[in-house]
Amino acid sequence: LTGTLQRQKPQISRFSLNVTMPGDPPHLFMSGRQMRYRPSPLSDPLIVPIGADAAEAMATLHATGFDPAWSAQSFTELFEARDARAFGIFTDGNLISYALILPSVQDMELATIVTAPDYRGQGLAEHLLLHIMPLLKADGFERFLLEVSEENLSARSLYDRVGFNTDGRRPNYYKSESGGYCAAILMSFELNEPR
Repeated sequence: LTGTLQRQKPQISRFSLNVTMPGDPPHLFMSGRQMRYRPSPLSDPLIVPIGADAAEAMATLHATGFDPAWSAQSFTELFEARDARAFGIFTDGNLISYALILPSVQDMELATIVTAPDYRGQGLAEHLLLHIMPLLKADGFERFLLEVSEENLSARSLYDRVGFNTDGRRPNYYKSESGGYCAAILMSFELNEPR
């Protein structure tokens, strides 16, 4: 640092007119021909453990990112029968992002992760993963596993950025947006590897 105040460059999104300066308050942005509100980025979100009492909110949020979505009953059963753990991010009392993980011997599997549409692109899923990984390592788990649709490019980019490795693919596993089927990409993160 030279001690001089330098104005930072605005950030401009490729797909919408979305000009912001670091530290800007919540703002409006153009999406297509529509003006929309986007909350301020949560640079250091508070991540808290959540359980079966959040099943209804989890199901509602899951429906914004997945089809078919999981029901509140499905979430409750995962907590009760499968020893699921979940971590969430709230704003104004509302669940806006969460990750649900399931144990499997020495490994832990990411069962699902989702962020509310108005908060996507702000790094919340990455914050969740980076919060969970040291906890898993401290609990003695060796690997963090997941599978993702080969068509889900934003999720695959996130997992690559965090450090997951591609282990293989399961052909014709997910329903494709085109009406057919697409592969599941199998990924893992070695929790005990030095970073």
